[in-house]
Amino acid sequence: MNYAEFKGLGIDLGALGAESGRNAVRYTCTPKGAKIFGWAGVDGIHFCTVKGYGEKIFAVSPMNPGRDCVQPIARDMDDFLRLLLACGDTAALEQAWMWDEAQFEAFLRENPPTETQRAVMREIAEKCGLTPMERPWRYLKEVREETDCTGLRFEKEYEELLHPAVETPREWAVYYECGFGGKRPRRRPGREVALGKTFTWGGEEWLAPAMYCCGEGLVLDLLKKVPAEVLNRFAEKWGLDENGAPQRELTPAEQEQMENENPLEERFWAEVTVNGRRLRQSTGHGVCWVSGLPESARWDGEAEQVVAHYGLERDCGWVIWRVCCPWDGRKMTPKTAELTMTAEKMAVDGGTFTAEPGKTVLLTDPRTGLSHMLRVLSVTQETVECGPLPSGVQLPTNYCEMRYTLEPPLPAGEMLLQDAAPGDTVRTVTTADGLSAEESACIGIIGGTDGPTAVFVSGCAAGEDVRVACSAVRYEPVETVTWRVRFMARPKEDKTVALLP
Repeated sequence: MNYAEFKGLGIDLGALGAESGRNAVRYTCTPKGAKIFGWAGVDGIHFCTVKGYGEKIFAVSPMNPGRDCVQPIARDMDDFLRLLLACGDTAALEQAWMWDEAQFEAFLRENPPTETQRAVMREIAEKCGLTPMERPWRYLKEVREETDCTGLRFEKEYEELLHPAVETPREWAVYYECGFGGKRPRRRPGREVALGKTFTWGGEEWLAPAMYCCGEGLVLDLLKKVPAEVLNRFAEKWGLDENGAPQRELTPAEQEQMENENPLEERFWAEVTVNGRRLRQSTGHGVCWVSGLPESARWDGEAEQVVAHYGLERDCGWVIWRVCCPWDGRKMTPKTAELTMTAEKMAVDGGTFTAEPGKTVLLTDPRTGLSHMLRVLSVTQETVECGPLPSGVQLPTNYCEMRYTLEPPLPAGEMLLQDAAPGDTVRTVTTADGLSAEESACIGIIGGTDGPTAVFVSGCAAGEDVRVACSAVRYEPVETVTWRVRFMARPKEDKTVALLP
């Protein structure tokens, strides 16, 4: 699952060292294109995904020197959660890069999970169906070795501190699971098999220029062409500045809509059938190339090298994906090859409603046109229990819980309910030492300005499938909540393309 799907489960990772918080300060060492989802609460340590690195998760530690401030720690959200199940806290994950295995294991023995942490770990295991990561230190070491962090870009002030050496252009070579420009020691680069295959998917033009046969598996480059007029229309609609950022504050619904409409966002899974044998995608690396984008706004890493190598047009934009599929058995020489692409689900707006006990609401699924009857069983005011907080920090604790049924029912995760209004942010006051809480601690809560909502299926009562939705968190109780309905749908049908012969 990705973070958006995990957020919908309503699990608070604060006790495990990954508190949410949209308004927490960003540092100059926070990579450009970072989407922050968790804060450790000490030393500014935070966790994020980075544009161009897919679902890979990084730990950013401002107190670490130079490029050591950013460390890759997990290939995706599932693995991040499995690491937390194995370690009980992000502290071990964030520091593992500077320890050997014995030191890592000693830290875990000396810092066992508390009862509060164990309760969250049980919730993760039950709701996500995950098990603890086996040999977490070795997994973390593998992720660091396979991730090429030279494509990370920072604010100008931090780039000047790093004084990066001028690199000579790399020779074109493709290695399995090394992204764009990475190299695996003692491994030969993949053998290039030219394809030059063009096709359309969802009305958009795609190119599969080549694939590469490596010892570990097959690597396939997939490129989507984005016409300049499409980029311009998108920028004009959302009022983007020269760096590609909105010039006004967007509501959570607008932010989600903009991300769904972004022509440079492409989320899919791929399977490649080689000589009749189906190979499933294990990892994918994505970058973008946009003509005329200022260097200060680039997140494209090695995209220029890809554009030059394949001789791509430069009067448009390109979404560039490198898909890795491990061999199912021994290495093969492709004689026939077929590609199948499956788009990931995205949220489709289903309107809004207010709720009171006994009320029934008719919802229309925009994906199918079918109607579903939502019956409100109860609406209650609840409070969040907060642990000890730093001096000068106040958190909102009031939220509304709605229990309901849905007929005919939909599988868990197919329909989500979210508070349409943003939650309240952290309040800060001046402390005795003269610092504001923003200067003395980084605090985040589920239910902040982005209004995340816990949505899950509870235990059945009298044979009913009773579901629970929780509003954003606020300082004062809210009598009426406007609920936003979101149906999850694939934006386009699966696409199958013959690559060879």
